[in-house]
Amino acid sequence: MFKQMIAGLEAVKTKYVAFAEHDCLYTPEHFKLRPVVEDQVNYNINRWHANWDTGEYTYYRIKVFSQLISNTKTALTALKERLDMALDGLPPYVLSEPGLKDYYEEFKLVKKLWCKKNNRPHFRYRATSLKTKSPNIDIRHSTNITNAKWIKGRKSVRELPHWGNFKEYTNESRLH
Repeated sequence: MFKQMIAGLEAVKTKYVAFAEHDCLYTPEHFKLRPVVEDQVNYNINRWHANWDTGEYTYYRIKVFSQLISNTKTALTALKERLDMALDGLPPYVLSEPGLKDYYEEFKLVKKLWCKKNNRPHFRYRATSLKTKSPNIDIRHSTNITNAKWIKGRKSVRELPHWGNFKEYTNESRLH
């Protein structure tokens, strides 16, 4: 995954980049967001899950790759670091989205030891939250790897600004 992201970032000619995934719906406003601080990775936190089967929307405030917006060079450096760490055999919990686990004590220790062993400077990428007025939608269904833990037991709604009712929005006649 990191190799694919790095290849994309190396091909980009723009100052800023916004990651996107095939199972997310984005508002036009999302792609107009710009980083607050150039050397930090930024995540749009106005992302709701839509349950494909029930049409319910649920909110879970978490920063994820599908909502990353950053200075291209900052994102590239952060992901190259993550790839180096992965290739060196660091455990998966260390390799999350840039800026998210940098402050957990266990992560800091593992990363510090890795940087010392590889004679590398200790990079530290903070993650800044950005928020669009209208939400982005992350579509969840029974075959998503992470579907159930984020939908079950959470308060849900049937309508969201910009999108309306999910079942009506995804009605086949409307998509053609």
